[in-house]
Amino acid sequence: MFTGKEGVGKSCLVNSLLGKPFNEDEPSTSGIEVLTTIAFGCNEWKEATEDIDDCERTKQILESTVECKVAEKLKQTNRQTEALEQAASTSTVSYYTSRM
Repeated sequence: MFTGKEGVGKSCLVNSLLGKPFNEDEPSTSGIEVLTTIAFGCNEWKEATEDIDDCERTKQILESTVECKVAEKLKQTNRQTEALEQAASTSTVSYYTSRM
């Protein structure tokens, strides 16, 4: 749900999240606009073009959450591996430098 003052760009933000191109001439939304979206993965959103039952939507949300958590865990592991590799190479250089 997006709320805010008129003309601040809520519709443009939603369109951007849905992967739609920026429209400089986006008309002002009059009143309330209801748009159903579905999250795919961690950062991909699509507009729902058909009615989706609650079970299917819950399944998609859970799958998306699991994907995001796995992706974050892999990123964290990668950062830790890089830090360990950097520390190991630094200590090796220090060892050889101190021996000279």
